Order: sequence, then C-alpha cells, then structure tokens
Amino acid sequence: MLIDYIKEGTSDGMTLQGVFLVFLYCTNELLERFGNSHKDIAKHIYGVKAKNLIRALIFEKCTSISHSTNKNFEEGQILDLLTNDSGKADHMFHMVAGLCHLPLNMIGTLIVLFYYFGWGFLSAVAFAVIAFKINGVLGK
Repeated sequence: MLIDYIKEGTSDGMTLQGVFLVFLYCTNELLERFGNSHKDIAKHIYGVKAKNLIRALIFEKCTSISHSTNKNFEEGQILDLLTNDSGKADHMFHMVAGLCHLPLNMIGTLIVLFYYFGWGFLSAVAFAVIAFKINGVLGK
C-alpha cells in the first residue's frame, strides 16, 4: 500500500510525502527493535538481581539456623528449601513479566474488538464473564 502511494506521485515514482512516509516507517521499526532489545536486557538484568537476592536470603536464613531451631524442621526440609523453593522463585520471576503486560494487552484487545464488532461484542464479553463466574463456582 505504501509503495503504491509512492508510485502515484510523479512519473519517476517518488514524491516528498512518500519518502517522508518511508522514513517514518523505517524510523518506527528501528526504534521499536531498539526499545524491545533494551527492554529485554533490562528485564533480564533486574530479574537476575531479584533471583539472586532471594537465593541469598534463603541461604542466609538456612545458615543462621542453630541446632535447637533445627529440631523444629523435619529431616530434609531445609535441603528442600534450598533446592526446590529457590527454583520455584526462579520460575516465578520469569512469569512476572508476562503478568505485568497482561492487563494492557487485555484492554488493548477489548478496545480493538469493540472497534471492529461494535456493541454486539459486549454480548460476547458478558457471556464470557458469566461462564468465568460459573467455572469459578464449580471449581470451588
């Protein structure tokens, strides 16, 4: 569509508006890729820092347990805390990024669906909410 718009301009196929639109498109793509790469790097760095902090807290707590407080734990419970629970914390931090974007994605999706389907879309949303409530009641 953009190429057809550029070809409509003059006999040689280039207009100032067309070149400007191509420049805007290329700039937008470059900025989006640059932003996404930096977002992923920052997410990885902060996630690794948070995971290491939780691991350090778990190990510090385990090293501060004395013999008298060790009697309160079952055999292998502390080792389970060090191995399994710290791994679960790692897994939790990988899911946090997706959960942070979920509300924005849902709102954007609902707006676009309402734009394309109009008021009839709200009946589908109402049906989904009712089905969600029934599923929650049956699940309990």
